[in-house]
Amino acid sequence: MPGWLACHARAQGDTVRAANADLTAETVDAIQGLRELTVFDLTAVRQDTVSRAAGRLRRAQRAHASRGGMEKAAIDALVTVGTLAVLLAAGILTAGGRMNVAVFPVAVVIAAFSFTPVITVAARDLNLAAAAAARITGLLAQPSPVPETALL
Repeated sequence: MPGWLACHARAQGDTVRAANADLTAETVDAIQGLRELTVFDLTAVRQDTVSRAAGRLRRAQRAHASRGGMEKAAIDALVTVGTLAVLLAAGILTAGGRMNVAVFPVAVVIAAFSFTPVITVAARDLNLAAAAAARITGLLAQPSPVPETALL
């Protein structure tokens, strides 16, 4: 994935997770406090709060999906450019007599089918691994909730 999309992916993923957590917390608070909300006639206020949290999540998800679409378009463009480059190189080699004509379609098909998985793995899977490593590093950096003297 291009670097400029990778930094947006991380930030947007964090925004989606935060908005989802906010909506979950607001929903749980509304359910747990339903009796008080009803007694004090605040159900409309709480419903508005939950609706705003749902709207923030929806906007965050839309932005994340839009960036994902740009990522997919970038990957497709890279695959197309790579395939066209192989097609051009194989055509030049075949026209110059340095490549057998029977090998030409095989080279193009192999190139077309090999670019997609390689770029997909490089783009998506490495980004997921980097995000997981960042989360693990963040957890390891947290101070221990139990003081070391209590362990002795």
